[in-house]
Amino acid sequence: ENHSKRQKDDFSLAFCAHNYMRAFLFHSFDGVVESEGLIARLEPQSSVRVERTPLRPLFLIGVFYEGLLFFHLARLQQHQDQQQHLLSRGNRALEFIKFYSNLNPSTFENKYLLLEASRAEVLGSDQTELYYQKAIKSAHDNKFQHEEALASEMVGRYLFNNGDLDR
Repeated sequence: ENHSKRQKDDFSLAFCAHNYMRAFLFHSFDGVVESEGLIARLEPQSSVRVERTPLRPLFLIGVFYEGLLFFHLARLQQHQDQQQHLLSRGNRALEFIKFYSNLNPSTFENKYLLLEASRAEVLGSDQTELYYQKAIKSAHDNKFQHEEALASEMVGRYLFNNGDLDR
């Protein structure tokens, strides 16, 4: 019975991680904002934490995409209160990934930097492009070509949206 519950919890968390990846990559946002979120179920102090579920790499990647998604949605949001709510969800994911970036920079530094770039973009920081470039370099240096491509696409969109068409 305990093994069966753990399998259901693992499946539920994996489904949630895939849902955030799909939502961000394909801009299909239906139902993702209303859910409690992957990070809420993984944080140790969470009251909804899944019991005794090992932290699997897929779950960490899911938190990364959860952060990207909520920063993206915050950027699109016109209402200040809703934007702050979305920003806070993105910030929780950023802090979660930052912890793992400190433990394992070769795997998580580029993800942390890309989340920082996304947050900086929402906040209108003049450091946004720098964070994107650092994320691209980190992904390249650590051989994460798919995340290098993702960061390159995101900085391209950022530059285009800000009228910088010469690069």
